[in-house]
Amino acid sequence: PVEELGKAVKMVLAEKLETSKDVAYISKQSVGWWGTILSAWVKHRRELKKRPEPIDFNRPMIEKFTGVDGKNHSYYQLLDNWYRINLTMPVYGWPYKYARAYATDQGTLNVTPEDKAEVHEIARAYLSRLPSLTSKGSQKHKLEQHHLDYAVMAIHFKRKYKNK
Repeated sequence: PVEELGKAVKMVLAEKLETSKDVAYISKQSVGWWGTILSAWVKHRRELKKRPEPIDFNRPMIEKFTGVDGKNHSYYQLLDNWYRINLTMPVYGWPYKYARAYATDQGTLNVTPEDKAEVHEIARAYLSRLPSLTSKGSQKHKLEQHHLDYAVMAIHFKRKYKNK
């Protein structure tokens, strides 16, 4: 950018930017003069990018990310609120895997390996309700991990709010 060229020239003339050659002996505005300044500027920018980001002590430090401080917890809370109000899962466009990861990390996920058949049944039913991927309506979906995540969270919340 032009602003950087101006800044580079000012820094070289103020001797704040070291060049490989002395630009005073090169005729000004020549190709060699610009080349020397631009080479020094590129080297200077690379050095700046190599430096680590300064630590902001006002920002809380997260020693180990478990999802509690991030999106996993938020998605779980939002999904929990939705289920508590509607007593059903939201159907489209929800990142169920983050909510499942949070419940798993916290040890509150109440779905066991014995529930495999029920998980697959709910996942297939969910899959059949999804719209077709083509305009003709004939293409079928494949059962994928996010469909299983939906089913696991559906069972989890169904059991959590069974008596409420």
